[in-house]
Amino acid sequence: EESGEKPDVIESRVRGALELVGLEHAWGKSVFELSGGEKRRLAIAESLLVQAKLVLMDHPTADLDPPMKREFYSILELLRETGKTVVFTASRAGDAEHADSTTVLEAPRQAARFEPSILPLEEAMHEVLAVESLSFGYRRDRPVLLDVTFRAKSPGSLVILGRNGAGKTTLGKLIAGLLKPWKGSIILGGRTVGRRDVVYVYQLPQDGFVGQTLIEDLAMSLKVLGYDKKRALERAKELLKSYGLEEQAETPVFMLERGLSKLASILSSLLLRPRVIVLDEPTSGMDEDYERLVRSLIKAVSKRSLVITITHDINFAKSIGERALVLRDGRVAYDGSPLEVREEML
Repeated sequence: EESGEKPDVIESRVRGALELVGLEHAWGKSVFELSGGEKRRLAIAESLLVQAKLVLMDHPTADLDPPMKREFYSILELLRETGKTVVFTASRAGDAEHADSTTVLEAPRQAARFEPSILPLEEAMHEVLAVESLSFGYRRDRPVLLDVTFRAKSPGSLVILGRNGAGKTTLGKLIAGLLKPWKGSIILGGRTVGRRDVVYVYQLPQDGFVGQTLIEDLAMSLKVLGYDKKRALERAKELLKSYGLEEQAETPVFMLERGLSKLASILSSLLLRPRVIVLDEPTSGMDEDYERLVRSLIKAVSKRSLVITITHDINFAKSIGERALVLRDGRVAYDGSPLEVREEML
Protein backbone atom coordinates (compact mmCIF):
# COMPACT_ATOMS: atom_id res chain seq x y z
CA GLU A 1 0.00 0.00 0.00
CA GLU A 2 2.89 2.35 0.77
CA SER A 3 4.11 1.91 -2.82
CA GLY A 4 0.91 3.50 -4.14
CA GLU A 5 -0.07 0.43 -6.19
CA LYS A 6 -3.71 -0.24 -7.01
CA PRO A 7 -5.53 -2.74 -4.74
CA ASP A 8 -5.82 -5.40 -7.44
CA VAL A 9 -2.09 -5.13 -8.19
CA ILE A 10 -1.27 -5.36 -4.48
CA GLU A 11 -3.43 -8.46 -4.08
CA SER A 12 -1.79 -10.11 -7.09
CA ARG A 13 1.72 -9.42 -5.76
CA VAL A 14 0.86 -10.60 -2.25
CA ARG A 15 -0.72 -13.81 -3.54
CA GLY A 16 2.35 -14.41 -5.69
CA ALA A 17 4.71 -13.96 -2.74
CA LEU A 18 2.62 -16.27 -0.55
CA GLU A 19 2.66 -18.91 -3.28
CA LEU A 20 6.45 -18.73 -3.55
CA VAL A 21 6.84 -19.54 0.16
CA GLY A 22 4.10 -22.17 0.21
CA LEU A 23 1.56 -20.10 2.10
CA GLU A 24 -1.18 -19.77 -0.52
CA HIS A 25 -3.47 -21.80 1.76
CA ALA A 26 -3.11 -19.14 4.48
CA TRP A 27 -4.81 -16.36 2.50
CA GLY A 28 -7.46 -14.85 4.77
CA LYS A 29 -6.03 -16.43 7.94
CA SER A 30 -5.16 -14.41 11.02
CA VAL A 31 -1.42 -14.36 11.75
CA PHE A 32 -2.30 -15.74 15.19
CA GLU A 33 -3.46 -18.96 13.51
CA LEU A 34 -0.09 -19.53 11.83
CA SER A 35 2.51 -21.92 13.22
CA GLY A 36 6.02 -20.75 14.07
CA GLY A 37 7.35 -22.04 10.77
CA GLU A 38 4.51 -20.42 8.83
CA LYS A 39 5.26 -17.08 10.48
CA ARG A 40 8.85 -17.45 9.29
CA ARG A 41 7.56 -18.05 5.77
CA LEU A 42 5.36 -14.96 6.04
CA ALA A 43 8.35 -12.83 7.01
CA ILE A 44 10.26 -14.18 4.00
CA ALA A 45 7.26 -13.37 1.76
CA GLU A 46 7.32 -9.81 3.06
CA SER A 47 10.98 -9.52 2.10
CA LEU A 48 10.00 -10.35 -1.48
CA LEU A 49 7.61 -7.41 -1.56
CA VAL A 50 9.70 -4.63 -0.01
CA GLN A 51 11.45 -2.11 -2.23
CA ALA A 52 14.63 -2.04 -0.12
CA LYS A 53 17.85 -3.14 -1.74
CA LEU A 54 19.20 -4.61 1.51
CA VAL A 55 17.27 -7.35 3.36
CA LEU A 56 18.40 -8.46 6.85
CA MET A 57 17.21 -11.85 8.13
CA ASP A 58 17.85 -13.24 11.62
CA HIS A 59 18.02 -17.06 11.56
CA PRO A 60 15.44 -17.27 8.73
CA THR A 61 15.56 -21.08 8.48
CA ALA A 62 15.36 -21.76 12.23
CA ASP A 63 11.73 -22.91 12.28
CA LEU A 64 11.39 -24.22 8.73
CA ASP A 65 10.81 -27.86 7.85
CA PRO A 66 13.36 -29.51 5.47
CA PRO A 67 11.43 -28.95 2.19
CA MET A 68 10.84 -25.30 3.05
CA LYS A 69 14.51 -24.81 3.91
CA ARG A 70 15.42 -25.87 0.39
CA GLU A 71 12.76 -23.55 -0.97
CA PHE A 72 14.17 -20.69 1.10
CA TYR A 73 17.55 -21.02 -0.58
CA SER A 74 15.82 -20.88 -3.96
CA ILE A 75 14.13 -17.68 -2.80
CA LEU A 76 17.54 -16.29 -1.80
CA GLU A 77 18.66 -16.80 -5.38
CA LEU A 78 15.51 -15.05 -6.60
CA LEU A 79 16.16 -12.07 -4.32
CA ARG A 80 19.71 -11.85 -5.61
CA GLU A 81 18.52 -11.91 -9.21
CA THR A 82 16.19 -8.99 -8.50
CA GLY A 83 19.16 -6.92 -7.31
CA LYS A 84 18.69 -7.27 -3.57
CA THR A 85 21.47 -7.96 -1.10
CA VAL A 86 20.54 -10.42 1.63
CA VAL A 87 22.41 -10.62 4.93
CA PHE A 88 21.29 -13.48 7.15
CA THR A 89 22.48 -15.01 10.41
CA ALA A 90 22.75 -18.75 11.03
CA SER A 91 23.99 -21.13 13.69
CA ARG A 92 24.94 -24.03 11.41
CA ALA A 93 28.01 -24.09 9.18
CA GLY A 94 26.04 -25.78 6.39
CA ASP A 95 24.05 -22.59 5.78
CA ALA A 96 27.24 -20.88 4.61
CA GLU A 97 27.19 -23.00 1.44
CA HIS A 98 24.30 -20.87 0.18
CA ALA A 99 26.03 -17.50 0.63
CA ASP A 100 28.44 -15.65 -1.64
CA SER A 101 30.53 -14.65 1.35
CA THR A 102 30.58 -15.59 5.02
CA THR A 103 31.66 -13.79 8.18
CA VAL A 104 32.22 -15.87 11.32
CA LEU A 105 31.67 -14.06 14.61
CA GLU A 106 33.15 -15.51 17.76
CA ALA A 107 32.42 -14.33 21.27
CA PRO A 108 34.35 -15.45 24.35
CA ARG A 109 32.13 -17.81 26.30
CA GLN A 110 32.47 -20.82 28.49
CA ALA A 111 30.75 -23.78 26.92
CA ALA A 112 27.74 -24.85 28.95
CA ARG A 113 28.08 -28.30 30.47
CA PHE A 114 25.63 -30.82 31.82
CA GLU A 115 25.71 -33.42 34.55
CA PRO A 116 22.49 -35.49 34.91
CA SER A 117 23.01 -35.82 38.66
CA ILE A 118 22.16 -32.14 39.25
CA LEU A 119 18.63 -32.43 37.84
CA PRO A 120 16.05 -32.02 40.65
CA LEU A 121 13.82 -34.87 39.50
CA GLU A 122 11.55 -37.11 41.49
CA GLU A 123 11.67 -40.91 41.30
CA ALA A 124 10.13 -42.11 38.05
CA MET A 125 6.36 -42.67 38.05
CA HIS A 126 5.30 -45.36 35.62
CA GLU A 127 2.05 -44.24 34.04
CA VAL A 128 0.37 -43.71 30.67
CA LEU A 129 -0.61 -40.53 28.87
CA ALA A 130 -3.75 -41.31 26.85
CA VAL A 131 -4.94 -38.88 24.18
CA GLU A 132 -8.35 -39.90 22.86
CA SER A 133 -10.21 -38.57 19.78
CA LEU A 134 -8.78 -35.06 20.13
CA SER A 135 -10.10 -32.40 17.75
CA PHE A 136 -9.44 -28.66 17.77
CA GLY A 137 -9.35 -25.56 15.59
CA TYR A 138 -8.96 -21.83 16.04
CA ARG A 139 -12.06 -21.34 13.88
CA ARG A 140 -15.06 -23.62 13.72
CA ASP A 141 -14.76 -23.95 9.96
CA ARG A 142 -11.00 -24.68 10.04
CA PRO A 143 -10.03 -27.67 12.19
CA VAL A 144 -6.32 -27.99 12.92
CA LEU A 145 -6.47 -31.44 14.54
CA LEU A 146 -8.98 -34.19 13.75
CA ASP A 147 -9.56 -37.25 15.90
CA VAL A 148 -5.98 -37.52 17.20
CA THR A 149 -5.52 -40.62 19.34
CA PHE A 150 -2.36 -42.10 20.85
CA ARG A 151 -0.86 -43.40 24.10
CA ALA A 152 2.59 -42.73 25.52
CA LYS A 153 4.31 -44.45 28.43
CA SER A 154 6.01 -42.42 31.14
CA PRO A 155 8.91 -42.21 31.68
CA GLY A 156 9.96 -42.04 28.07
CA SER A 157 10.73 -39.87 25.06
CA LEU A 158 8.13 -39.17 22.37
CA VAL A 159 8.80 -36.96 19.34
CA ILE A 160 6.09 -35.26 17.29
CA LEU A 161 7.09 -34.50 13.71
CA GLY A 162 5.39 -32.79 10.81
CA ARG A 163 5.55 -29.99 8.27
CA ASN A 164 5.05 -26.37 9.28
CA GLY A 165 1.34 -25.92 10.05
CA ALA A 166 0.71 -29.64 10.64
CA GLY A 167 -0.65 -28.96 14.13
CA LYS A 168 2.38 -29.94 16.23
CA THR A 169 2.40 -26.86 18.47
CA THR A 170 -1.38 -26.95 18.80
CA LEU A 171 -1.24 -30.57 19.99
CA GLY A 172 1.49 -29.69 22.49
CA LYS A 173 -0.55 -26.82 23.91
CA LEU A 174 -3.63 -29.04 24.21
CA ILE A 175 -1.63 -31.63 26.17
CA ALA A 176 -0.35 -28.87 28.44
CA GLY A 177 -3.85 -27.51 29.03
CA LEU A 178 -3.10 -24.18 27.33
CA LEU A 179 -5.93 -24.79 24.85
CA LYS A 180 -9.30 -26.46 25.31
CA PRO A 181 -10.18 -29.16 22.75
CA TRP A 182 -13.41 -29.16 20.78
CA LYS A 183 -13.79 -32.79 21.76
CA GLY A 184 -11.72 -35.64 23.14
CA SER A 185 -9.80 -36.21 26.34
CA ILE A 186 -6.25 -36.21 27.73
CA ILE A 187 -5.71 -38.63 30.60
CA LEU A 188 -2.53 -39.12 32.64
CA GLY A 189 -2.29 -41.93 35.16
CA GLY A 190 -6.01 -42.57 35.03
CA ARG A 191 -7.21 -38.99 35.55
CA THR A 192 -7.65 -35.84 33.49
CA VAL A 193 -4.38 -33.97 33.04
CA GLY A 194 -3.98 -30.94 35.32
CA ARG A 195 -2.00 -27.76 34.64
CA ARG A 196 0.59 -28.77 37.25
CA ASP A 197 1.16 -32.16 35.61
CA VAL A 198 2.53 -30.78 32.34
CA VAL A 199 5.07 -28.04 31.65
CA TYR A 200 5.16 -26.51 28.18
CA VAL A 201 8.38 -24.88 26.90
CA TYR A 202 7.46 -22.33 24.25
CA GLN A 203 8.93 -22.27 20.76
CA LEU A 204 9.77 -18.61 21.42
CA PRO A 205 11.50 -18.60 24.84
CA GLN A 206 10.47 -15.04 25.66
CA ASP A 207 6.84 -16.21 25.80
CA GLY A 208 7.62 -18.30 28.88
CA PHE A 209 10.04 -16.19 30.93
CA VAL A 210 8.75 -14.84 34.24
CA GLY A 211 11.94 -13.30 35.69
CA GLN A 212 13.90 -10.25 34.53
CA THR A 213 17.30 -11.94 34.56
CA LEU A 214 18.44 -15.53 34.04
CA ILE A 215 18.96 -16.16 37.77
CA GLU A 216 15.63 -14.52 38.67
CA ASP A 217 13.79 -16.70 36.16
CA LEU A 218 15.26 -19.89 37.64
CA ALA A 219 14.55 -18.63 41.16
CA MET A 220 10.88 -18.04 40.29
CA SER A 221 10.52 -21.71 39.37
CA LEU A 222 12.11 -22.72 42.69
CA LYS A 223 9.70 -20.47 44.60
CA VAL A 224 6.82 -22.45 43.11
CA LEU A 225 8.34 -25.50 44.84
CA GLY A 226 8.32 -23.72 48.22
CA TYR A 227 11.78 -22.17 48.39
CA ASP A 228 12.00 -18.77 50.09
CA LYS A 229 13.54 -15.91 48.10
CA LYS A 230 17.04 -16.20 49.60
CA ARG A 231 17.29 -19.97 49.25
CA ALA A 232 15.78 -19.85 45.75
CA LEU A 233 18.46 -17.40 44.56
CA GLU A 234 21.21 -19.47 46.22
CA ARG A 235 19.98 -22.68 44.60
CA ALA A 236 19.58 -20.98 41.22
CA LYS A 237 23.16 -19.73 41.47
CA GLU A 238 24.36 -23.26 42.28
CA LEU A 239 22.52 -24.66 39.26
CA LEU A 240 23.94 -22.04 36.90
CA LYS A 241 27.43 -22.82 38.17
CA SER A 242 26.81 -26.53 37.65
CA TYR A 243 25.92 -25.82 34.02
CA GLY A 244 28.86 -23.45 33.52
CA LEU A 245 26.49 -20.50 33.05
CA GLU A 246 27.31 -18.44 36.14
CA GLU A 247 28.68 -15.56 34.03
CA GLN A 248 25.24 -15.08 32.48
CA ALA A 249 23.38 -15.09 35.83
CA GLU A 250 22.55 -11.37 35.81
CA THR A 251 21.94 -11.11 32.06
CA PRO A 252 18.41 -9.86 31.23
CA VAL A 253 16.50 -12.79 29.72
CA PHE A 254 15.55 -10.78 26.63
CA MET A 255 19.22 -10.11 25.88
CA LEU A 256 20.30 -13.76 25.92
CA GLU A 257 21.49 -15.19 22.62
CA ARG A 258 18.93 -17.42 20.95
CA GLY A 259 20.51 -20.75 21.88
CA LEU A 260 21.10 -19.80 25.50
CA SER A 261 17.61 -18.31 25.71
CA LYS A 262 16.09 -21.64 24.64
CA LEU A 263 18.32 -23.54 27.04
CA ALA A 264 17.39 -21.25 29.93
CA SER A 265 13.68 -21.76 29.33
CA ILE A 266 14.17 -25.55 29.36
CA LEU A 267 16.20 -25.46 32.60
CA SER A 268 13.63 -23.23 34.29
CA SER A 269 10.84 -25.64 33.34
CA LEU A 270 12.73 -28.70 34.56
CA LEU A 271 12.98 -27.17 38.02
CA LEU A 272 9.19 -27.54 38.33
CA ARG A 273 9.63 -31.34 38.32
CA PRO A 274 6.86 -31.98 35.78
CA ARG A 275 5.37 -35.41 35.16
CA VAL A 276 5.25 -34.47 31.47
CA ILE A 277 7.33 -31.82 29.73
CA VAL A 278 6.51 -30.58 26.22
CA LEU A 279 9.46 -29.04 24.36
CA ASP A 280 8.39 -27.04 21.32
CA GLU A 281 11.25 -26.93 18.77
CA PRO A 282 13.89 -26.97 21.56
CA THR A 283 16.89 -26.77 19.19
CA SER A 284 15.54 -24.11 16.83
CA GLY A 285 18.31 -21.59 16.16
CA MET A 286 20.87 -23.48 18.27
CA ASP A 287 24.43 -24.25 17.27
CA GLU A 288 25.83 -27.76 17.55
CA ASP A 289 27.18 -27.26 21.09
CA TYR A 290 23.82 -26.24 22.54
CA GLU A 291 22.05 -28.96 20.59
CA ARG A 292 24.30 -31.61 22.13
CA LEU A 293 23.51 -30.22 25.57
CA VAL A 294 19.75 -30.31 24.95
CA ARG A 295 20.05 -33.86 23.63
CA SER A 296 21.76 -34.89 26.87
CA LEU A 297 19.08 -33.14 28.93
CA ILE A 298 16.25 -34.90 27.12
CA LYS A 299 17.88 -38.32 27.50
CA ALA A 300 18.38 -37.75 31.23
CA VAL A 301 14.94 -36.30 31.94
CA SER A 302 13.16 -39.02 29.93
CA LYS A 303 14.37 -41.56 32.50
CA ARG A 304 12.16 -39.89 35.11
CA SER A 305 9.37 -38.12 33.17
CA LEU A 306 7.63 -38.23 29.82
CA VAL A 307 9.39 -35.83 27.45
CA ILE A 308 7.40 -34.85 24.36
CA THR A 309 9.61 -33.09 21.82
CA ILE A 310 8.01 -31.19 18.95
CA THR A 311 10.40 -30.84 16.04
CA HIS A 312 10.74 -30.83 12.27
CA ASP A 313 14.37 -31.99 12.51
CA ILE A 314 14.27 -35.69 11.62
CA ASN A 315 17.91 -36.34 12.53
CA PHE A 316 17.47 -34.79 15.97
CA ALA A 317 14.26 -36.80 16.46
CA LYS A 318 16.11 -40.02 15.68
CA SER A 319 18.82 -39.17 18.21
CA ILE A 320 16.48 -38.63 21.18
CA GLY A 321 13.15 -40.33 20.51
CA GLU A 322 12.02 -43.79 21.52
CA ARG A 323 8.82 -43.31 19.55
CA ALA A 324 7.59 -40.88 16.91
CA LEU A 325 4.26 -39.48 15.77
CA VAL A 326 4.03 -37.79 12.38
CA LEU A 327 1.17 -35.31 11.97
CA ARG A 328 -0.17 -34.58 8.52
CA ASP A 329 -3.33 -32.67 7.66
CA GLY A 330 -4.36 -32.66 11.31
CA ARG A 331 -4.19 -36.42 11.78
CA VAL A 332 -1.65 -38.97 12.99
CA ALA A 333 -0.10 -40.28 9.77
CA TYR A 334 2.56 -42.42 11.43
CA ASP A 335 3.10 -43.89 14.90
CA GLY A 336 6.26 -45.92 15.37
CA SER A 337 10.04 -45.84 15.60
CA PRO A 338 11.78 -42.52 14.80
CA LEU A 339 14.40 -44.50 12.90
CA GLU A 340 11.80 -45.33 10.24
CA VAL A 341 10.75 -41.71 9.62
CA ARG A 342 11.70 -40.28 6.22
CA GLU A 343 11.33 -36.76 4.90
CA GLU A 344 8.66 -37.74 2.37
CA MET A 345 6.47 -38.91 5.25
CA LEU A 346 6.14 -35.35 6.60
